[in-house]
Amino acid sequence: PDLTICGMAYGEQDGSLWVAAAEGIVMHIVDGKVNFVKFTEVDDKRVTSVACDPFDSNIVYISCNIRSVEGKYGIFRTTDGGKTWGSMVKTSTNGVTNDGIGPSSMVLCHPITGELYSIGACRGMWKTASPAKK
Repeated sequence: PDLTICGMAYGEQDGSLWVAAAEGIVMHIVDGKVNFVKFTEVDDKRVTSVACDPFDSNIVYISCNIRSVEGKYGIFRTTDGGKTWGSMVKTSTNGVTNDGIGPSSMVLCHPITGELYSIGACRGMWKTASPAKK
């Protein structure tokens, strides 16, 4: 298919490559095999970038610049290699400790600390707390 590639992230732990397309398609490439990862949290053409945790290649972040199908927006995270995705927008149950991340143009994981940075479409730049040391 014709895709608009909007980001790539290297999985340091397993040598994999995560590729995100604006159309909402995420590919996880391991040992030359392309696996299409289900990412249905946003409508067509809303994904803006992808970032991989430097300590755990199963933890991946996708940024979005529009509300999701559930009314959430901003950043989505998987901790299981793309099997499930959760919103990084603060709710009473998901443990996100900021006041909610707005639409996001870009995400980046710091390669040494693992902190996640996000450039917001209208709310400036965000930084998460450092993850627990592994």
